[in-house]
Amino acid sequence: MSMKKIQRIALWSMAFLLLSCNDQNAVQTLAKTDVFSNSDGQVSAVVNTPNALGFYAASRFLEQASWGPTPQSVSEVRRLGYAAWIDKQLSQPATLTNPPSYVIDYTANDGVTEPRAYNWIPIRFFEMTAIGQDQLRQRVSWALYNFIPASNGSAIYRPSYYDFIQQNSLSSFDQLLKAVSLSPSMGFFLNNTDNTASVPNENFAREVMQLFSVGLVQLNMDGSIKRDANGVPLQTYSQADVIDATKAVSGWGNNWNKNLPKTNGCNCQVPMVPKDASQHNSSSKKILGTTIPANQTTQQDLDAFIKILVNHPNTAPFVSRRLIQNLVTSDPSPDYISRIAKVFVDSKADLSQVVKAILLDTEARVGDNPSAQTPRVGKIKEPILIRTSLMRGLSCKTTIMSKNNSAQADNAVQDPINAPTVFGYVSPDYKAPVSLTNLPEQSLMNLSAFNNRNSLGYNFTLDNLQNAGCDIAPFLAAAQSANADLIQLFSERFFRGRMPPALSNGVNSLLSNDLASESAFNKVFYLLGLLISSSAFGVV
Repeated sequence: MSMKKIQRIALWSMAFLLLSCNDQNAVQTLAKTDVFSNSDGQVSAVVNTPNALGFYAASRFLEQASWGPTPQSVSEVRRLGYAAWIDKQLSQPATLTNPPSYVIDYTANDGVTEPRAYNWIPIRFFEMTAIGQDQLRQRVSWALYNFIPASNGSAIYRPSYYDFIQQNSLSSFDQLLKAVSLSPSMGFFLNNTDNTASVPNENFAREVMQLFSVGLVQLNMDGSIKRDANGVPLQTYSQADVIDATKAVSGWGNNWNKNLPKTNGCNCQVPMVPKDASQHNSSSKKILGTTIPANQTTQQDLDAFIKILVNHPNTAPFVSRRLIQNLVTSDPSPDYISRIAKVFVDSKADLSQVVKAILLDTEARVGDNPSAQTPRVGKIKEPILIRTSLMRGLSCKTTIMSKNNSAQADNAVQDPINAPTVFGYVSPDYKAPVSLTNLPEQSLMNLSAFNNRNSLGYNFTLDNLQNAGCDIAPFLAAAQSANADLIQLFSERFFRGRMPPALSNGVNSLLSNDLASESAFNKVFYLLGLLISSSAFGVV
């Protein structure tokens, strides 16, 4: 390709990015053309009936309930309908990370085996997202991990913890909390393995209340904050509650059964077990207004504590809001939260029923008709969703590696199963500047995120795509057939069948001019690199 043509396409790339920011004047100035028409409106009308889900609606549903639509999954949703598809997914067994021996046991601080073990984690994560049949479970697991994270430690800590989440993400919330509490990775991360009757450590007890279940302030069922007569938020718990909760979860440690495989730092793949009974504080405890009697076992006190948390009136709206935000919309209405919180309570915290209610709620489905959009519904795709949507749109079997053969191109922003802090990747209360709309994912939209997203196209080499098991044949065939065929395929795979006219007109202009003499491969992947940088691709 000539340098002049590359420069022109680079200008088009800048035009696409500016279009993503809705700067039409700048686009026209850069491109010296008006082929990028106003992005309002849709390509054509979609009519959905109760018995015939449209392509757009099914694709949009899968952006919420899976790691991204594929031709097969869209067809399945349209055939089964939303509810039946969810029911089928609920019966799918969990896809587990299954760490190989070189991740379970490696030589720490050497220059070969340690990097190999850590680099395996994102590769396996993206492989699970690409081909795992339990798409709903995986997406819910990721939603839960976003506010119940554990990271750090040796390479085995992270995938082992995620397996605990995966196995329990569609169970009851009390079962999930117990699995999290007994995860050796969590025990290390929040120091509960150091928490004994004689040497208490409050870290886990505090965070399981503050971040994983009831939150800092008292809530109404719709997620709004309860306040006193002076408008001051009412606190959920006191330091006395933290002290007694610490006693309730004391005395747990790693299971060092000699028959288990050797690991770096812990036997992370099996739950913790009680230490010697003397290391558990067996005194009476009072937590959040409920008394746990004295002289219970280590297991009994943990079960009692979890029951207190799950039954607390805050937990239903707290958990419901976090799941809605991660699956459907960043700024759910109070009514939406209230409806889901009621399901949480009525179902005795059955996460499978809660998730089903979230996805079938009228507020989740109102955007399924593209001609009746509402500005409140939706969310920005976090960096991991950008990558998984791309992979699944190309029918890849794993992630497309970067030029240096690494899967961690996004780790500066959102490294898989490696939240930067106990607060996860984002704050649920982050608000967009100026508008002050609740928009947690926007906090991830920094320079690194944009650079990583815009650099994905540089990895579209034939070797990389083949190594990732991507099915590029339909795209090459469309490029060899007609411009309209390729545009339609792009639209179906990456824009729910509704690529905005501004983008489709721009793509058609490039195909008719600058890329007209290029190979089918170059046409497809130059354009795809541009399209995934657009704002239309970047939202759910």
